[in-house]
Amino acid sequence: MATRSIVAAHTEKGVRGVYVHWDGYPEGRVPVLKHLIARDGVGKVVATILGQPHGWSHLDPEIVESQAPGINGADRFLTIPGYGVQYLPYPIQGNENYWTPTDGSDWMGIEYVYLITESGEVEYESAFDSAAVSAMFRVNA
Repeated sequence: MATRSIVAAHTEKGVRGVYVHWDGYPEGRVPVLKHLIARDGVGKVVATILGQPHGWSHLDPEIVESQAPGINGADRFLTIPGYGVQYLPYPIQGNENYWTPTDGSDWMGIEYVYLITESGEVEYESAFDSAAVSAMFRVNA
């Protein structure tokens, strides 16, 4: 089932995040992000996940290139081996701009917001608690 989420981090341009469509509940998203960080390091994970604003269908550290065309179709998605399935650039699919904390919780119907900290921790809040989401980014600014 789709549990829409945002995965964000502090960047040189401020807080930026991208939309991830599937498995955004904490029991699904946190272990995947922690696995990726342990395997590749914070810098590579943030650079890969936030590398383009269009977002992701899903994050899956086990996915390989050969799985992509049969599962998703080459006209809408791009498989990033070891990371998951990314949307192709807007306007074909995905988003034109990065998410920022000022976009609020009703952006794309998100349910959870995740923050990858510089130290590799993964914090999250329900997107329905806008005060908690705002506080998460202020505390870590």
